[in-house]
Amino acid sequence: MPHGHVLGKQALHAAVGTALEQTHAGRLAEAYDGLAYHFARADEPSKAFEYLVELGDKTARSYALEDAARLFREALAYVDRLPSEARDRRHVDLVYRLVHALSLLGRSDESRNLLAAQEARVRSLQDPALTGLYHFWSAYTYGNMGDIERAAPDAKRSLEEAARAGDETTMGKASYLLARESYIQGRPLEGIAHGRHAVALLERTEEHWWLGHTYCALALNLLHFGDFEPALEAADRTRALGQSIGDTRLQTLAAWTAGQIHSLMGDRETAIALCRRAVDLAPDPVARGMARGMLGLAYREADDAPRAIGELEHALGEFRQLRAGGGYRFGQIDGYFTAVLAEAYVLASDPKRGTALADEALAAGRAGKWAVGIAYAERATARAAWAGGDLVQAAEHMMRALELFRSTEARFQTARTQLSMGELAQARGDRESATAYLRAAHAGLVTLRVPRHVGLVERLARDIGVALPR
Repeated sequence: MPHGHVLGKQALHAAVGTALEQTHAGRLAEAYDGLAYHFARADEPSKAFEYLVELGDKTARSYALEDAARLFREALAYVDRLPSEARDRRHVDLVYRLVHALSLLGRSDESRNLLAAQEARVRSLQDPALTGLYHFWSAYTYGNMGDIERAAPDAKRSLEEAARAGDETTMGKASYLLARESYIQGRPLEGIAHGRHAVALLERTEEHWWLGHTYCALALNLLHFGDFEPALEAADRTRALGQSIGDTRLQTLAAWTAGQIHSLMGDRETAIALCRRAVDLAPDPVARGMARGMLGLAYREADDAPRAIGELEHALGEFRQLRAGGGYRFGQIDGYFTAVLAEAYVLASDPKRGTALADEALAAGRAGKWAVGIAYAERATARAAWAGGDLVQAAEHMMRALELFRSTEARFQTARTQLSMGELAQARGDRESATAYLRAAHAGLVTLRVPRHVGLVERLARDIGVALPR
């Protein structure tokens, strides 16, 4: 094609782009797609880059994540043609946007590799604000991969570097990650402290999306510790933020988090309705897998084994697809849902399948170094052994579960396991141990104010003639 013809077409595209800027002044977001298209073909790298990034951000907010990732990759082609003084910073900033989109798609391996390729560039800029952001995204990515040993140190480094830079926004986001990792590590009191610190920082910013995720992490830590009402309040703050900015992912997180809390409190109908809403709302594969898993938990808590099995197997299948397609290897979540699935099979009178799944859950918990997940798996193994008639094995595994729940400050699960220990001791003819466990469970559940479970202990105590303290 003649050179003059090419220049003529470029000039035409530049003219159309400029006209779009003028006619959409003050509302450019309506024309980002046309602006990106025309300035890319006008061979104006700065404007092409700018509008591709803006269009990518807009597309990501609607959770068309594959399209957003494609746009960010297109923008990367223009980075080397930007003015030299801005090039490295714009490059790193764009990679962070791409990493976020890929993370929501469950493509953690790609995210990790993209970040690793930026490490030297970030180091050369010698800016603690950029370093803080780099370690934030690294921690976020490793956390999504279930790599506790790398996620938590990176989150701490992010907090330190952001504090050096006076960057409260990144400090808040790093504190959110520390709350999330504390939950996985079975340290809910630390997680609550980190979560509240993150809330205090992020409420002073426009980062409503990250603030919503922070309230969710706070809710999970409160739930783990057995503070149900404050946990529900935190989940409701996630819901309100999601509604205020029209973000379906935040609304999904809020729904399944509240559903999980109601499940454990014994409010079955509310829990199932909330988790069904989460499945319907979920805008990305990771959120959808979590929502389905929590719906399975709600059915398991409602003693509906067939529906629990169906939803949990569906959720685990989705996570397997994510692992195969992009490196989402959050083994802790796999282990948790597999343990719940094992209990559902026991409930369905299939202890052999329950035992096999409990073994898988134990392996996943140990691989992920998640003490809480191991505790759930040990309890599932105990219930499978009990259903199979091996009360000695059941007691050994139940005791290990009890010790792990205690060591991780899981007060509600400790009390529930004591209730199971009381039932098991009674089945073995050990009335003294049954009495001790039931009294301990009753005291814990009364303190935590969960009437349905208090009622379960009291009914069992009446049935076997155990007197509970008033």
